[in-house]
Amino acid sequence: MTGNNMADIFTEQLAAKIFDIALEHNELNHWLTDLRAVSLLSRDTALREKLEDAKTDFSEKIKEIEQRLPRLTPYMVEVITELIRKNRLDAGEDLFIAYQRLMDAHLGIEGAETATVTTAVALDEDFVLDIGKQLTAMTGNPVIIETKVDPAVIGGAIIKIGDKIIDGSIRRRLETLKKELRKTAR
Repeated sequence: MTGNNMADIFTEQLAAKIFDIALEHNELNHWLTDLRAVSLLSRDTALREKLEDAKTDFSEKIKEIEQRLPRLTPYMVEVITELIRKNRLDAGEDLFIAYQRLMDAHLGIEGAETATVTTAVALDEDFVLDIGKQLTAMTGNPVIIETKVDPAVIGGAIIKIGDKIIDGSIRRRLETLKKELRKTAR
């Protein structure tokens, strides 16, 4: 997880609180989906700056969240509100991961591996789920997908799972092509 120990404690406690509510209402997957949306939202730097700006009216901040994520439950809006109040909207991804771990432990799939998928643009949720299914089939273990956006990738994806890296990026292909061209030019 990112951040200092206090931030990690905050994130872990909030994830546990959310998990307890989700379990009580038998809505584990629904909450996971909402937290994934919060995670994606937290990566929007311009939006984060606007929501954490003390000059922006609080009701305007909530309206912005509701416009971006209209299907969020009122409780999830409360969660985002709490993150905004504490200037911790950047903890969205850590919160999602902490919740995912609690859910995995509850479902008895604690041995899950985490894969980081880096792409030039944000991936939609269905595509992330497909990648997770394919990696789960490849590894034989449940795989939790963390996504990162890096425009330098250009296209394709870089997948890191454990100590293995699958580099299917266009940047990598261009570098390989450049090396090949240098060899033939000699």
